[in-house]
Amino acid sequence: MTNTSLDDFTYPPNPFDKVPDDLLVIMLAEVVDAERDHYLSLEFTRGRGWPYRYIAFTHVCHRWRVVALEYPLLWNDIVVTDRREILRVLLERSKESPLYIRAHTPYPSCRKTDLLASPDRIQITLQDIIQPENLRSRIRKLDLKVRPDDFPHILRELDGSLEKIGTPTLWSSLQTLCLEIIPKRRTPHATLPLHVLAHMPKLMRLELGMCALVHTTPPMSPHVRLKELIMFSDGAFREYKKADASVLDAFGESLESLQLYRVSLALPAWVPPVQDDQGQEAYDLACSLPPPPFIDLDTPPYDPGRKVLLPRLRSLDVKDRLRRVIPVLGTLRLPMTCRLSLEVDFLGDLDEDWVQLGEFARQIKQKLHANDVADDQDPHHLQSLLIGVGRNHVDPFVYLSTSTELRVRLDVTLLMGDADTNGEDTLLRPIESFASIVCAAMPFQHLMSLTLRLDCLGKDAIAAPKELASALVNAGAAERLRWLKVARAKVEYVCEFMTCTRAIFPAPRHIVLKKIDFSNARSSRRAQELHRVLTHAAPFLERLRLTKCKGLATDVVAPLFDTARTLVIEPPCSC
Repeated sequence: MTNTSLDDFTYPPNPFDKVPDDLLVIMLAEVVDAERDHYLSLEFTRGRGWPYRYIAFTHVCHRWRVVALEYPLLWNDIVVTDRREILRVLLERSKESPLYIRAHTPYPSCRKTDLLASPDRIQITLQDIIQPENLRSRIRKLDLKVRPDDFPHILRELDGSLEKIGTPTLWSSLQTLCLEIIPKRRTPHATLPLHVLAHMPKLMRLELGMCALVHTTPPMSPHVRLKELIMFSDGAFREYKKADASVLDAFGESLESLQLYRVSLALPAWVPPVQDDQGQEAYDLACSLPPPPFIDLDTPPYDPGRKVLLPRLRSLDVKDRLRRVIPVLGTLRLPMTCRLSLEVDFLGDLDEDWVQLGEFARQIKQKLHANDVADDQDPHHLQSLLIGVGRNHVDPFVYLSTSTELRVRLDVTLLMGDADTNGEDTLLRPIESFASIVCAAMPFQHLMSLTLRLDCLGKDAIAAPKELASALVNAGAAERLRWLKVARAKVEYVCEFMTCTRAIFPAPRHIVLKKIDFSNARSSRRAQELHRVLTHAAPFLERLRLTKCKGLATDVVAPLFDTARTLVIEPPCSC
């Protein structure tokens, strides 16, 4: 037997040993970018995020460790915790690279995690980072979540003092500022004066939570080329101060994205006009309701008297109650190419609710038909429309999305749920009535694609296809329509939608019916009716596709063979 030692063994070369250092640095940087957000998430490992856990791979071998320590961009994303020594090490390893600081204070009812720091620690840490000029000038992003009692101290650090002539700019490199105040009752509302932004000449993104952006006295406009502004609140605290709509004028020449989530602007409140109800008979809500009140969309929309011009805006996102969204839409003057995303809370069964919906539709009509600002941009025509409805006991909704050939132009979501209904139906009128009002305000003369995504909850869920079809025809959607898709409905719904007196779609070339219910004792008769309807309403149909439809037996499919040039039947629904 031959005696051998461990030194006699040879190991195969590691392929990574041949990777140059510069390429290895790129690989390490890609891993950091891919894993950082995951490990910084509070949802990770049952609410306990692990800051800097993503750099554990640098311990694979000595070479990797040496390369990582010499690459400062692996250490410049700093999460403030109660361990002060970590901050010192990271600042040392980051060298002269830009800094991204995140300091979050836990909610009073939230248990402590590794991603959160105590209020005292945040103040001490900010003093260590902000006060030294050599560190403050390197900060690119500052993300702070603090309690109301700590906000005055944070505001002093953000504001600083520029009284001396020749004093350098405080935040010469700051591009993103995120400031959220943890809500607390019976505390003064937080406000961020506009003049504070004058110390941040490179600021491009501003995110404010439970903090109103207000003018100072005398008002001043900072020379900031802000491109993205986000303001949000939880909507539960009446002490929250309304933001000044006039502050938007300071960013009018540069602002490209505006997001308002349950934030009230200081604007004149919209008051619904008094309705003359004389001669109208009272009706019982338990019985079938009369048709929705007539809404004149040609009436000029509400004008609050305050104009804010945003000629560079490319995206507007608003989420709030319908009554508070109307003044915002009436105040903002937008270019024709601006994308609108509107999510509103709306109950809808009462006549005064329909008045609100009518005014909302008039505001949308103005934004889509008229150019609010003088620009030379050619508006693109609306070519596709998606209508989604859901009627259930918890959160019924109507969703509409229209787009041009290039991008989405308008997203509208009507949330009609009521938390106080205890599982009872909150809607008595057909849900298509709500979608019809909004559709009637849109210019659909060039519409080529229509998708109906329904909820298949029975006859009460989708009870007014003719009303929806009439609204689309009146808006000009019938002449150029080439592609039609209906999903999750009964076959009778499709027949009624396409044979409405005023809603005949003569031009469709492709029709897709997905998860349409044919299953009952009269399924063959339903197929014959569908064949008759399609032959009459779509005489030039080239392709009919049936996807995952329920109850497609041989006697059901047979009458549909000569409906279109091509009939495609995909596997039936498994449910």
